[in-house]
Amino acid sequence: MKGKLSYNKWSVSSLGGQSYIAERIVDNKSESRNLHSHCLACAKSDTIAKYGGEVDTRGWHNQGICGVFMLAIARGNQDE
Repeated sequence: MKGKLSYNKWSVSSLGGQSYIAERIVDNKSESRNLHSHCLACAKSDTIAKYGGEVDTRGWHNQGICGVFMLAIARGNQDE
């Protein structure tokens, strides 16, 4: 596997402004979704809520209340 996409884990990145893209690879097929969110942490929360799976939660403590909410959603999703 090449690039920074990890298997079955969403990689969320900014397209500028409040536009974000979420990408992942599942069964050797690339998936991508466009999102419009408040911030990166909110984009990750929206991705988990709408499409399931996992996201990278590193740096959540630097993103204020949005980071705390993202971490709670990510951990709750892992428990299911």
